[in-house]
Amino acid sequence: MSVKESLHSHEKRILLALGKGLSSEEDIIAETGLAPASVMHASLWLYSKGLVGVKEDHAEYLELNDEGLEYLRKGLPERLALKTLKKGELSVGDLSDSIGADKSRIAVTWLMKKRFAVIEGGVIRLTPEGREHLDAPTGEEKALEALKERRPVSSIQKDLLKVLESRGKILKRSVETKRSLSLTAEGKALVKSGIAVEDDVNVLTPEMIKSGSWRVSKLRAYDVTAVVPRTFVGKKHPLRATIDDIRRIFLEMGFTEIKSPIVESAFWNFDALFVPQDHPGRELQDTFYVPGEAKPPAKQLVSNVKKTHEDGWKTGSTGWGYEWNARTALERVLRTHTTAATCRALAEAKEFPEKVFCVDRVFRNETIDYKHLAEFYQVEGILIDKGATLADLFGLLEEFYTKMGYEDVRFRPAYFPYTEPSMEVEVYDAERKQWMELGGAGVFRPEVTKPLGVDANVLAWGQGLERIVMGVEGLRDIRTFYRNDLNWIRKE
Repeated sequence: MSVKESLHSHEKRILLALGKGLSSEEDIIAETGLAPASVMHASLWLYSKGLVGVKEDHAEYLELNDEGLEYLRKGLPERLALKTLKKGELSVGDLSDSIGADKSRIAVTWLMKKRFAVIEGGVIRLTPEGREHLDAPTGEEKALEALKERRPVSSIQKDLLKVLESRGKILKRSVETKRSLSLTAEGKALVKSGIAVEDDVNVLTPEMIKSGSWRVSKLRAYDVTAVVPRTFVGKKHPLRATIDDIRRIFLEMGFTEIKSPIVESAFWNFDALFVPQDHPGRELQDTFYVPGEAKPPAKQLVSNVKKTHEDGWKTGSTGWGYEWNARTALERVLRTHTTAATCRALAEAKEFPEKVFCVDRVFRNETIDYKHLAEFYQVEGILIDKGATLADLFGLLEEFYTKMGYEDVRFRPAYFPYTEPSMEVEVYDAERKQWMELGGAGVFRPEVTKPLGVDANVLAWGQGLERIVMGVEGLRDIRTFYRNDLNWIRKE
């Protein structure tokens, strides 16, 4: 569509007025008969099309506000004082009684500043300079009189303006913008080629469609490729949107969502996972501890876990060979992983197969940098079934990550204290052309499952949510999620 075809009738009228040599908005309004808002709107469209140039001149104006108008009508406080002192000297108290306490304080200040009066022994006396102004207006009073109507700032002496503005808020400023238009080379060529002003139909109404009048109407063409202002509608944060996607995927795959407390006991966070009580991960430099003691689990569970740690119990393991401390297991921590939720689910499991997942916040005493946070989200899941195999875990994770948008998924051997065999899950980042580690997975060891009363295979996996989103969004710094950068959030 050509530029001429895209012109609105208002734009055509303005171009023709400019072709006659007019330039100011006032002259164009008078020539075209258009409303000021219509001229401004159409002018901006012509400017965006490169047909006119727009020049703006800004002028600042001054006028009196309500307090300034009151001073103009009744006089400045020092003028009221001068009128009273014209009859003779007065005490400060008498002046206050005569014109009011508030005005008296202001008046005395300005009389002294202008050297119109002196105070001796609590008595106010006029100076010769003050007597000269008993009937003669001051420069400020002349300025107030001049400002009865709005005036350009440039018409007021700078020293008087400074004094007036120092008296408080008695003036108000406003800026008036005057625009002038001119044809560009393209605009001149378009006007020279001839422009016919027709009343185009801009809106196709239901009545026109019913009557068929649209067939004979001149419908205005629209440029659907024209640049328009970007609008930013409400949207979910990328992390929240990904959490919703993950929940949807797991639910579609037949999983049930589970939760657990943020402040967790060391029993569920560590001991139930066969993590020894002297493990470095349980130290203060790795874990946030909370004052107080947790509620102990069922006695049978505690006994099972204790024996497993000490000698392996019925798991076929030799255990860790130390004396397990029940009080240590009751220490309270900010959960370091959502595996604490899956441990609770294992202890409550009644029938198999069962599939559960958890998406929630976890806490680590980490030094924050571009790839580490002290608080982040973790995605955790388990499948409990007597016949579950490692091949089932491969297939389940491949399906999950494919639904998340990753085409290539691979697994490599790894070590985790509570799974055997264990593996790292990696996906291919096509943008960076490299493999990216997203989390760990494996089959829970008997030392984890049997003490909790589960005599079945348990496939487990977990990964950081932020890492998943970093791969999808192509981010390099994990801190981006929590900087509340509106530009990034709008873009994503």
